[in-house]
Amino acid sequence: MLAFGVLVALGQSDIPRVYDVENTGSQLAKPVMPEPDQLPIIRELPDALEGVTSFADWQKRRSDIAHMIQHYGIGEKPAVEPSQVKARMEGDSALVVDVTVNGQTLTLRSVITYPKTGQPPYALMIGTSMISLPKQLFENRPIALMTFHESQVNDYSQWRPHHDRGEHNFDRLYPNLVSNGAYSEWAWGLSRLIDGLQQVA
Repeated sequence: MLAFGVLVALGQSDIPRVYDVENTGSQLAKPVMPEPDQLPIIRELPDALEGVTSFADWQKRRSDIAHMIQHYGIGEKPAVEPSQVKARMEGDSALVVDVTVNGQTLTLRSVITYPKTGQPPYALMIGTSMISLPKQLFENRPIALMTFHESQVNDYSQWRPHHDRGEHNFDRLYPNLVSNGAYSEWAWGLSRLIDGLQQVA
């Protein structure tokens, strides 16, 4: 499963943003997307940094790669305006994030486990499915943990009953994106948790 490290300073009231927007390449034009049967056959892993000689070049290259992955693979990860996200804490440990899109609200709830050592502010590691954060890696370290329950967004599973495409919680907000895969939707949910952390500081 996936594990994501998020350097959020839990316990600090004025968390600085690294960037003011989630996708710094959102203003860039999308690359041309040929039909799959028109794509070249590439037998060796290409150099993702080919032609990149500056940070501005990488911004464009990164944006192109993201568009290609979403277009040909996992489906669109839609942007969300800050006004569509409302976050609150239940007590000191449960983060609740309400995301409202197209008149529909999806609620994410995740519990933060604080370390028993060190002093705030703490770094925070977000993992999925409660199995991606091995306890032995974080015990006795000043790192807080939080589990993202991806089934709150899309309950696809290889091992348990699940809804079909178009029937997930994500699909209520974006009924036009029913061809999306779980990875784009789970990444969307993780981004909304980060939005919520930013709000509640």
